[in-house]
Amino acid sequence: MLRSCVTTDASSDLEELRPRLSLNHEERLRYTANVERRRPYVLEVLRWNHDPPPEQIDERADAEETCSNEEIPDYDTFEQLECLTGSYRCVQSGEPSGGIAWKPCDHAGVFLRHAAGSVLVWLPEAGPNFLVQGAAGKPWFLLEVARLAREEVVVEHVVNNVHKKEGKRLSRVSILRCWNTSSRQHVADAHLTDDWIQAVDDLRTLWSWDWHPVRDGSPFLFAHLKYGYRADYPLADKHVCGTHGEDRWLWRWLEDGQGGLSVHNRSWREDATFVLDRHAAKFCGIGGEDRVWDGQPPC
Repeated sequence: MLRSCVTTDASSDLEELRPRLSLNHEERLRYTANVERRRPYVLEVLRWNHDPPPEQIDERADAEETCSNEEIPDYDTFEQLECLTGSYRCVQSGEPSGGIAWKPCDHAGVFLRHAAGSVLVWLPEAGPNFLVQGAAGKPWFLLEVARLAREEVVVEHVVNNVHKKEGKRLSRVSILRCWNTSSRQHVADAHLTDDWIQAVDDLRTLWSWDWHPVRDGSPFLFAHLKYGYRADYPLADKHVCGTHGEDRWLWRWLEDGQGGLSVHNRSWREDATFVLDRHAAKFCGIGGEDRVWDGQPPC
C-alpha cells in the first residue's frame, strides 16, 4: 500500500501533535472523501434495500400495530431512518406574528461515547429517536421512541423576476405522527450504506482529533460536524454546553455523578431515561421496558 512522503517521514512526536499524519494512503483517501460528504455525521440510508409497503392504508396500519420488535417490516425501519435525514431545519421565524421558518441545512447528528467503552450513540438533529451500537462490528440499532412521518411543507416563497409571479418551494420534512406506548427496536444495518458504516469505524479508531470531552476532565466524549453550517445560520447547537438539535427535538446530556452520562430529548416524557456508561447503554421507556446495549468487555 502506498504511503505519502509526509506520512512516511513524520516523526512520532509530530504524529502525536498531528495524528492525521499517521494515516496511510488508503485511510487518507477515505478521510478526504468522508469529509466532503459530511460522513458519518450525516446519516446515509439505502433507499432500495426493502420491500415496498402494502398498498392499502388500512392494511399497512394494521401491520404496524400488530408487529413485534422481531416482526418489524423492512419498509417501516427504512422510513423511520429516512425521517432522521433532511435538508431543512425548523427554526423560529423571528416575525412579529411568530411562527416557524425552514432553513437549508443537511441534518447532521452528534456521536457520544465513553473514552474507555465501546458503546457508540448517534443523536439526530431532528428527531427523538436515536441509533446505538454496542461495539465496532456489532449491529446498529434504531430505537424508535416516537413514530415519525414525512410531510411536504412550504420552505420558501419565491418570486419570478421576469413575470413577477409568486411561487412556493416545497420540501419533505419529518413530523411527529404519534408517541409509542412502548419503544420499538429496529435492526438498522441493512438500511445503512457501507460507506457510512466504514466511516463510523474510522471515527472510532482513527479520527482521534474529532473527539472532545463533554467537559474538561470528563471520560465522556462527543464528536460533531464542524463545517456544516453557514456563518449566518442561527444555531441552537451548543455542544460544549451539552445540547444538540432543533428546538422541537432538542437533545441534552449531563453527567449524573455516578459514572454515567444521562441523555434526554426535550420531547420525551420525564419518566423516559437513557444513560450511557463505560460498560453499556440503557433506555427505560414509558411503557416500563428496559433496553440494554452491552459494550465489549475490556481485555
